[in-house]
Amino acid sequence: MLNELAGCHRPQQSQPQQTPQALYDAVRLQYVHGDLPGSQSAADQAVARFAGQDPAWEWKFRFLEASIRMNQGKNAEALALLQSPLPASLANPDYAIQRYSFRGVALARLGNLGDGEKEVQQALTLSAETHSTFRAEACVAAGVVDIDLNKLAEATAALREGRQAAHARGDTFLEARMLSNLSVVALHQERYDDALDALTAATELARSMGAKAMLENTLGNTGWAYHEIGDYERARASFAEASEEAEKVGNLLDEVRWLNNLGEEQWQHADLADAEASYRKALSLAQSIHSAHETASVEMDLAWLLYDRGQYSEAAQMCDLALAGARANQNTATELDLVSLQGKLALRRGDRDEALNSFRDVETRPEALPSQRLEAQDAMAGLFADNDQVQLAEVWYRKALATFEKQDVYPHYAEFLIRHHREEEALKLVDTGRARALEEGLQLKAGSISSTGPGAGINPRALAAKLHAVLLEYSLGNKQSWLWVATPKSLELYRLPGKDDIAEQIVAYRKAILKADDVLAVRNAEGISLYNTLVAPAQSMIRSNARVIILPDGVLNELNFETLLVSKPQTHFWIDDVTVENANSLRLLDSFARHGARRRAANLLLIGDPVPPSGEFIDLQNAPQEVSAVANHFPADHRTILTRQQAFPLAYRESDPKRFTYVHFVAHGTASRLEPLESAVVLSGNPGHPQDFRLYARDIIHTPLSADLVTISTCYGSGSREYAGEGLLGLSWSFLRAGAHNVVGALWEVSDLSTPQLMNQLYSGMENGQSPHEALRAAKLTLAHSQGTFRKPFYWAAFQVYAGS
Repeated sequence: MLNELAGCHRPQQSQPQQTPQALYDAVRLQYVHGDLPGSQSAADQAVARFAGQDPAWEWKFRFLEASIRMNQGKNAEALALLQSPLPASLANPDYAIQRYSFRGVALARLGNLGDGEKEVQQALTLSAETHSTFRAEACVAAGVVDIDLNKLAEATAALREGRQAAHARGDTFLEARMLSNLSVVALHQERYDDALDALTAATELARSMGAKAMLENTLGNTGWAYHEIGDYERARASFAEASEEAEKVGNLLDEVRWLNNLGEEQWQHADLADAEASYRKALSLAQSIHSAHETASVEMDLAWLLYDRGQYSEAAQMCDLALAGARANQNTATELDLVSLQGKLALRRGDRDEALNSFRDVETRPEALPSQRLEAQDAMAGLFADNDQVQLAEVWYRKALATFEKQDVYPHYAEFLIRHHREEEALKLVDTGRARALEEGLQLKAGSISSTGPGAGINPRALAAKLHAVLLEYSLGNKQSWLWVATPKSLELYRLPGKDDIAEQIVAYRKAILKADDVLAVRNAEGISLYNTLVAPAQSMIRSNARVIILPDGVLNELNFETLLVSKPQTHFWIDDVTVENANSLRLLDSFARHGARRRAANLLLIGDPVPPSGEFIDLQNAPQEVSAVANHFPADHRTILTRQQAFPLAYRESDPKRFTYVHFVAHGTASRLEPLESAVVLSGNPGHPQDFRLYARDIIHTPLSADLVTISTCYGSGSREYAGEGLLGLSWSFLRAGAHNVVGALWEVSDLSTPQLMNQLYSGMENGQSPHEALRAAKLTLAHSQGTFRKPFYWAAFQVYAGS
């Protein structure tokens, strides 16, 4: 197809036979379809053809050629095309608007942001005054320059207006460009759901018109957005398709980048052979286009992968090649990463002195990034610990913590402390890392978590006494894991299997539950084994009907401990023995627990049964029943109910939620593992802005609450995205941090058949004086001990209590 389009312009004698408009349409179509070299050549010939004969068509082709060159990164050439002033005969302001627009973007991309901004402002002013149909070009130019200026709110406004203008005049290609740039803004703002929405729309438009160059770009950015929210499976699929599309249009540089990203995602999935194949193809392409920067980057990633695969000799060879390239290009960051790898390879050869020299080189280089210095210090600490040089090991572990508060350091230091019988210090250290990681994820005030030393912080036994609970905190490791059990009188440490063994059983057990298997009736082997592994070691410390607060780690966030099967005296769920709640860290639990629930008249804010946005989410058929069941527990003058079109995000913030004792959501939801603030409740669109239908965790956290309970009765993953466990923390902990005393949230897509019954019993229990965790347990037990389908844990175990007091 590209060859046929290019052929339209190859024979010189064929061009006069075409009308200027037909020629313009053909060249633009060639550009849209991704043949950038061919369309540039054709546009250049057209400019020469009309120069001095027809200024209007000459400048139309100049603008088209400028756009093509800018798409290839040739901004100086584009600016040169537009350097001369418009001829006096072109009095139509549309030409001036286009010239200002293209010049503004070219100037900005060449680093002249001030003049670029002035040019696009001229385009905006003139297009507004003349009501020009080229308002869309002015808006996209303003949006692009505003992105470069980091004026993201202004960029969003300009691009949204431009999208409407492009859509109104039927310019699908320009509309897709607007959406693509809107996704860039959203990515800068870390609003990944918004970015994915814009990218999905842009991708659909690009496919519909065969815009292959745009398609590979939107697919690649989609992969990056999925990567950022932790959905590695979709990220991998997007990068794979993006690399294929880049190959089709001959954009070898983009193909290298998407293949490199694909290799990383395959590595994440432990598909090491596929990852190596992707990296080697990317390396071959980078070398073929003589891109020294990309070559060194791919060589570095490939070297680390070979190291991870145990191919140490090949890793060393690739590391040397990459290091030479990085030094030749003065790429210090890549160079220091490779020096660290040299240190690790030296350790594998048993050359301790060379390893220390490599790590010290990184640690002492002033240009080293904090993360690189941290890795070197951590490696030296481990090296000294392995050689029983205890004092030196502790010195370097403390240096590592002082360099950069990163969670990866804490488990290594904790294992060192455990080996030297300092179990309580190890617990406090692990907990510090966990609390800091969550607070950073929620962008809370820096420095609120102190880690001045492993002995600093709260007293686990005192916290257990204050909460009248048994605290179980887990830390998962590659070779072995740990369980600390704190009661008011004692603190014990138990050794558990490595995380892979535990994860394998959790995946199998969760799969059985989500299939609605009757795991109790069949005495599911994984359910019994997980109890024996995770809880049985501490069984003697947990009395009957105790309050147990679980502080999980990693994949344990995806497990509801209540569903674990106790085999004696007869097989039963653990929920029959204890009341289970969840928390993320002792430190944050302690800070939340300082505010006790006040006795006051009960009133309810209920937001739910919204009008879902088209496409991704569907109506919850039984949402009205849940709304009615919950509302009936409160007198009419003690409840505020917002449903359908009234259930929009801004309505939550404007309702003054701090005045309510109970807040309840009935809606879909999304949750992000890696970006907690991207978790959201999916509601109706805000009036006038139907695309703003998510109540984000980042907005929740800044809206004060004092509710005894917030219930997030959301249906996760009903559309195309599903996250669980750690992702739910974004919502639950945002509500807790905003001031809620307890939060109930769902681990998986809940059944809206059983949920109204469960919620009705939850509120009945609280009416009768039970705490939220007691009432939820009683409601679950009613279903679990019933004779119908709802006895299966799929129907009652999705909801968990996240403790705040």
